[in-house]
Parts: sequence; C-alpha cells; structure tokens
Amino acid sequence: MARMIDFYNAESARFQQAHGHLDKKARDALVDGFIDTDSAQISWTRSLKAELSKGRQFIFEAASLIPSLYRPFTKQWLYFNRRFNEYVFLMPRIFPDAAAENLVICLTGLGETAGFSCLISSDVPNFHFIAGSQCFPLYLYEAAEGTEALDAPETPKQDL
Repeated sequence: MARMIDFYNAESARFQQAHGHLDKKARDALVDGFIDTDSAQISWTRSLKAELSKGRQFIFEAASLIPSLYRPFTKQWLYFNRRFNEYVFLMPRIFPDAAAENLVICLTGLGETAGFSCLISSDVPNFHFIAGSQCFPLYLYEAAEGTEALDAPETPKQDL
C-alpha cells in the first residue's frame, strides 16, 4: 500500500505539473489519457481519478491496516481507508477501526445461485465472503459528528 500511495502521489504531482493550470472540467477530461495504468502499480477507480484531478496527495496510515476475511477462510490484512476503498456500504459502522470489536453473521446473499450458508466473523468479511454475503452485525458504531465513518474515532456502540 505504501508503494501504491507513493505511485499515486507521483502521478498526481506529474498531472498537476502538466495540467494544473486548466479548469476542473478540462482536467477531468484528461485524466484517463494521462495516467499510467500499470495494474502492477495501482488499480485506478473513478474516485482515485477524481482525487488525482483535484491534486490531492495521500500518506500511508498504518492504523488503516486491519485483519479481514477473504472468501471465507483466508485471513489477510486489509488497508481499510475511505480514500482507497469504494463501495464499503455499512462496514465502516460495523468495523470502524482495528480496535473495534464486533461480530457479523453472514448469509448467502439474495438472488445467489449458491445454496444457503451461514458463517460468523469477528473480522471485516469480503463482499463475496459467502456468494455476495448479507451481513448482520451485533453492533453498529456511530461516527463522530462531522467525520466520515472510516476517519472517525470510535464512539459508543449500539446493540442491534
């Protein structure tokens, strides 16, 4: 992640040097043709491209590394940071940071062709944990006022 963020920052600086004088609409139109799309360096998303167009720079935050479960029995580290994760749904309220304790019951998602399955996890599950999982948490954490859930310090949790 540190190398990817460094690569992103280098591309952002290079883009700003070449096109920083243009208006927002013109910069947005030039991003796709300008950036290095080497998938070994970075996986560009629409929000990362928008951040690059704005000239934003980021730093690696070790606190964003949290344990997660990937399909369903592989535990791995996840860089859980809103700038680099799209479509997080309610996961920031279920697991706001590495210290947050919670349990989620995950069921096979609606409309999936896989048979019914049910697993429980104490770590952030991948969306395809069980064939497009639907998760039911024990707790939902509230974001501190005026902050995004992934950026917020933990506040008291609610029982569901």
